[in-house]
Amino acid sequence: MKTRLLAFRSMNMKAASLAALALGFLPLSILQAQVGDDNPTGPAGMFNGNITTGCSYDPYTSNAMRVATDMVISGAVGDSPLAFTRIANTRNSPLNVGFGFAGSWRHSYSWRMTDEPSVYGISNTPPTSYTVNYPDGRVITFVAAAAGSPAKNAGETFFRGPIGLSERFQPLNLTSNLAYLVMVDGSNVEFKATQYYTGSYYYRRYVAQAMIDRHGLRTTLSYNVDGTLY
Repeated sequence: MKTRLLAFRSMNMKAASLAALALGFLPLSILQAQVGDDNPTGPAGMFNGNITTGCSYDPYTSNAMRVATDMVISGAVGDSPLAFTRIANTRNSPLNVGFGFAGSWRHSYSWRMTDEPSVYGISNTPPTSYTVNYPDGRVITFVAAAAGSPAKNAGETFFRGPIGLSERFQPLNLTSNLAYLVMVDGSNVEFKATQYYTGSYYYRRYVAQAMIDRHGLRTTLSYNVDGTLY
């Protein structure tokens, strides 16, 4: 009986060792996939509050964040200072990074947005959702209030993110091709949409063309041909 028990324990230890060895060969992205993916602002977005000892990190999502301000224009008018800041997140998407892939650094004006449906067959089909990539690593999808919900019954026209988030999204105006992210402090990020047709289907691309504070002061964003700011 003791011999059988020892053999059983030995088999369990071997199985555990093989499982650990197999995990060691998995890509890091797969190992991280289940850690904090249910965070309302994405795995790289702050929501629960970061620990700032040494750097800035979220113990729930395992994302570490680094912020470096390179330039501040003194005497700038408006609520928000005119500054150029770089942000790095260890769990940020490597897409659309502004300073190479190392560290996934982005700058404070690198707003990105996509919509759904991503392709459509009828021109000017209104989007059903908008996904905004914030410069600081947050990724938030905004959708219309559900039919029959208190917000819908009250006539809510803004799209909303997950529960717990206060930002709102003003849907695309199909005449002006403008859409607005409304921040908590009343400021807005203005997105300009351009519709394209491939011969088979339509799709849109968006650029952030202005940041507007709560008093209406605009900071205009202009781009080079390659999509970088100038």
